[in-house]
Amino acid sequence: MLFGTRNSTRSQVPPSIQESPHETNSQASDVGSHSANGNGISASPLDGLRTPMFGEGNAALAVVNGKDSKDPLKRRKPKSNIIKSNSSFVSRVIPHEALTKRLQEHNPNGLYAFANINRALQWLDLTSPTKEEHLTKILFTKAHALCHDINQITKGPNHLDIIMGFSTGDIIWYEPMSQKYSRINKNGVINGTAVSDIRWLPNSENLFLAAHMDGSLVVYDKEKEDAMFVAEEHAPATDDTTPEVENRALLTVKKSVNSKNQKANPVSYWQISSSKVNAFEFSPDRRHLAVVSEDGSFRIIDFLKEKLYHHYMSYYGGMICVCWSPDGRYIVTGGQDDLVSIWSLEDSMLVARCQGHNSWVTGVQFDPWRCDERNYRIGSVGEDCRLLLWDFSVGMLHRPRAVSFPLMRSNVQSSNVTIGFAAPAWQHRVNDAEGATNANRQLRQQVAFQLQSHLGQFTGRGRSCASGRVSGAHSYVAASPCTSPTENFRIIILTMTRPSL
Repeated sequence: MLFGTRNSTRSQVPPSIQESPHETNSQASDVGSHSANGNGISASPLDGLRTPMFGEGNAALAVVNGKDSKDPLKRRKPKSNIIKSNSSFVSRVIPHEALTKRLQEHNPNGLYAFANINRALQWLDLTSPTKEEHLTKILFTKAHALCHDINQITKGPNHLDIIMGFSTGDIIWYEPMSQKYSRINKNGVINGTAVSDIRWLPNSENLFLAAHMDGSLVVYDKEKEDAMFVAEEHAPATDDTTPEVENRALLTVKKSVNSKNQKANPVSYWQISSSKVNAFEFSPDRRHLAVVSEDGSFRIIDFLKEKLYHHYMSYYGGMICVCWSPDGRYIVTGGQDDLVSIWSLEDSMLVARCQGHNSWVTGVQFDPWRCDERNYRIGSVGEDCRLLLWDFSVGMLHRPRAVSFPLMRSNVQSSNVTIGFAAPAWQHRVNDAEGATNANRQLRQQVAFQLQSHLGQFTGRGRSCASGRVSGAHSYVAASPCTSPTENFRIIILTMTRPSL
């Protein structure tokens, strides 16, 4: 994970994807919020939109460890020094021998990187001439660090708030500049299953959301002590369009953020599945939460109201990754079905399903520099070691244009064109023509429908990379059977247009 304060020099980009105008047990810190411009992170067109904070209106949330916060504007740090710690959870801390000097010499517009690898967390300075030398390396005794996140609200030149989730269920709040830390959900007192994903809540300095492998989502406060969790009685979260019984199974609120019992963690506790939660991401408008699970479910939750908004299922297998478009209109998921699926929040439906990977899709992300009101670019990576780029146009999703491909002289089986399946999800299917023979049907079933190596000739420019040829757009290819089994197939291509480069 990268922490950047680099000023961007790019200016010729659409207004919808310009850079963000903001970004900006305890000891008080003299550090204020970091400045707004120059974080190197592209903006959402919804930046500056005023949205309520999670739990806004519940006065009990202002109480920290049973006491009112004297000065809520002061930056706070954890209490314990991780270098001098005698905790059995931390095995060893290896700070750079000239850490103080390197921090003083750090370029204010530079980049820090944090990497969790097995039992270690490494802190690197990517703008240093000796970037391969870590600033600090922390080794944990038995727990593996699985995920981490940096608070974009509190980060500054002399202050960083990092949360880390572990295979034991423990969570650590770490401030690297002062080498202070605090342990949350110690020994799994609230939830004993591993933390698969973790994020700070939008607009919050204290609250963060952790996904546990038992299918639960838990909101913690970094400054509150832990207490044994007991589910509270309350009205179930329901939706206007989903029956109450079904919704209760899809989202069970075991503790609400509106609860008056907020003296200790957890702040809120939701059970959404009995399977592992693989990933989640907050929407750009800071109102919705997209969650994907090992059981193949994909949920959109109004986390401010703690209500289920939508529920979908994958084509096959579990969903692994999820991301939002910069304008919040589309969500992209990837998973064990090897597909990149595009969902429309406005239309509440699947609008495109694309195949180019030969194995599980493990990461998807929109490219904010190549997205505007009509055109979007998505990057995806998979266990097949491929990086694929996908472009799609909003207009073509609703008005697909068919292009007739001339009849080929040879049979499809003997063609040197590699054909696979990559369909916009209007789900065109091949229908049997009258008089089609069994041999024709069998031949048609052998065709996998996607152009890979030769797709560039139909969609514009292709891409090349170390792992092979990557197309800038993908098409659905359908084979329409002819009446005679000896005739060739007629290939019809429905192309998703790409923006000019």
